[in-house]
Amino acid sequence: MKKLFMGVFIAFVIATFSLTAWGQGKTQIRYVTGKMGSATYNLGVAIAHVLEKNLDLKVFVEPSSGSSAQAVLLSKGEADIGIIPAAHAFTLRTGSKGYEKGFPHYVGKETPVRLLVVGHILPFGILMRKDSWVPSISDLKGKKIFGTTPASAGFEMGARGYLEAAGLAWNDDVKILPMGSSTQGVERVIAGDADGLLTSYGGSKIREFAAKDGGWYINAPIDPKSMAIYKKYYPAVVGWTAEKDGPCMKKGTHFFGFPDYLHTTSKLSDETAYNITKALLENLEELRTMNPLFKEWSLQAAVREPEIPFHPGAVKYYKEKGVWSEQLAQAQKELLEKGL
Repeated sequence: MKKLFMGVFIAFVIATFSLTAWGQGKTQIRYVTGKMGSATYNLGVAIAHVLEKNLDLKVFVEPSSGSSAQAVLLSKGEADIGIIPAAHAFTLRTGSKGYEKGFPHYVGKETPVRLLVVGHILPFGILMRKDSWVPSISDLKGKKIFGTTPASAGFEMGARGYLEAAGLAWNDDVKILPMGSSTQGVERVIAGDADGLLTSYGGSKIREFAAKDGGWYINAPIDPKSMAIYKKYYPAVVGWTAEKDGPCMKKGTHFFGFPDYLHTTSKLSDETAYNITKALLENLEELRTMNPLFKEWSLQAAVREPEIPFHPGAVKYYKEKGVWSEQLAQAQKELLEKGL
């Protein structure tokens, strides 16, 4: 927990210094990301480039310790935009029932978080060492898995969802171990401290694991019954299947994932929110040359299954483009009525 809030503090200091030193005369946007070299950091660099190229903005890309730190900075109004998984954004707004003591930063609603774009799907599964690999999560009995971290309640929620779907008991059937972060978890699995870990797919940590161990993600059920279990922990969860072989990934492997949200707060002006949404969605070809994850971004995907309300500026753009449906309008109304 100390590391999380140290990351928040450092990012805040960087933001304060940046806003007073650079970008004079332009609207200044603080874009918070994960650690340097992380997937969200690389996405942020690309997004900042396109926004500065097409709008009268100065975008400061500010790395933090991870998704939870990003969420804290956004919720407190100490950052303007960022990409975090839908699960974090939803939990931030509703509080983390059953996790309040361990994750107090999820409780409290200083600044309403608002959605700009629903982005790519972030797969989230169990990665195993080669010599510990099993075909499915139902075969995990007797294994040791890194599945919690003080940086995020999401890991524990994911671990509980997977074990419940497999009919396995927490710690009785599968020993769930704490890790400082998923990067540290990868290092410790490589060192032999556990059989595997729960982590998202992609990024430098997966390439490192592939180079040093060569293990794989294991299969998880994505049938309707299992998906209903996962949704108890992650409302925005979707089933995900690997379409081809990749580092630590065999074609056809199933597990769940959730959308990454480009989101902001209600403090961002309608005009700026509109311009950011428009600039990104109308320059996807350029973004795709900088990062392959943008291949999953599209105008149609940008409005799918919202778990938090859209920013009014983004709504204006989607209405202009003809993709704001009656169903979306009703979902927006219900989310706002819930106080989200």
